[in-house]
Amino acid sequence: EWFQKFIDSKEVHKYLHVGVHKYIGVNFSVLNHFAKEISAYHGGVLEEMLNKGYRVLIYSPQFNIFLPQSSITEIVDKLKWNGADNYAKAPRKIWKANGEVAGYIKKADNFVYAIVRNAGNYAIQDQPEFMLDLVEKFIYNKEF
Repeated sequence: EWFQKFIDSKEVHKYLHVGVHKYIGVNFSVLNHFAKEISAYHGGVLEEMLNKGYRVLIYSPQFNIFLPQSSITEIVDKLKWNGADNYAKAPRKIWKANGEVAGYIKKADNFVYAIVRNAGNYAIQDQPEFMLDLVEKFIYNKEF
């Protein structure tokens, strides 16, 4: 409920340049139109970005029912990019946010993969503190 109030506020709409529209958490009309695109494999684009040196963060909520964390991990593990060997050898580490276990991190070179603990399809709503910590550490290149 707090998120709905926040995202529908005039200030946020002005900041995002979206006009006055009511936020819909899951818009099935949009989902249906993009169903083929969502389920398509885009690993080639991701591999190209990694190979060009772009920093990439992928996160997977632990309890996502649409895209299970195990499936995302499998896709990530199979990516073919210049740092794939380093990534395969990298340990999966516990990641903490404000002293609490927030999930797990695996990183190599310019790539970070995070599993967000106790989060479902909407990790930012389920674990806002964890997600803020994740994004800030990634953006500012801080240690996890």
